Amino acid sequence: MLTVLIVDDEKDVADALAEEIRAAITDCKCETQVDFVKATKQVGELRPDAIVLDLMEGRHSTKLPGQQTWKSLWDSSFCPVIIYTGWEGEIEPPVRQNHPFVQIIKKGSASREQVIQQLKGLSQKRVARRYTVPGMKARKGRCRDARDGSGEALALFGCVV
Repeated sequence: MLTVLIVDDEKDVADALAEEIRAAITDCKCETQVDFVKATKQVGELRPDAIVLDLMEGRHSTKLPGQQTWKSLWDSSFCPVIIYTGWEGEIEPPVRQNHPFVQIIKKGSASREQVIQQLKGLSQKRVARRYTVPGMKARKGRCRDARDGSGEALALFGCVV
């Protein structure tokens, strides 16, 4: 079963996305969190296979509480992340293009379907829980550091490429 944590300060947005994900991916459990600070703690308790993370607080705000959540996840809790936000500025720490475990999807008309397709890909490729990419197998447990997405970095952290 794929477990997904959706972090968005707008409960209606998070709930609607969770409902669409559950309808599209039958073997999926979705949890939502509207508090960015609590989300970091919830990741440790829930151990999700993937996180869908908004960065902004409010639709027309420049406040980015999700940025700190992203930094905390990046530094301490490795799992695939879909940054699903209307923010168009820089993300810290930055994400390299075509990263195998981090996707950035701008909120918009067809963006929910993009999120669902990314999650389906995780589920179908069995990336979830094993954190693998094509041609790579995890050894006993998780690959702890694949932040740059290169085969060399993955190999250093107990993965076979």
